[in-house]
Amino acid sequence: MMKTTVLGYPRVGSRRELKKACESFWAGKISADELEQGACRI
Repeated sequence: MMKTTVLGYPRVGSRRELKKACESFWAGKISADELEQGACRI
């Protein structure tokens, strides 16, 4: 049986904070440290 994972759709947080943080990191607007801090707050 094959299991799949969809990357790019993190919807953690009531207002999808992790998704927005990931997109900001990918766009170069925030650093990896800021992304990690944002993920820890959720």
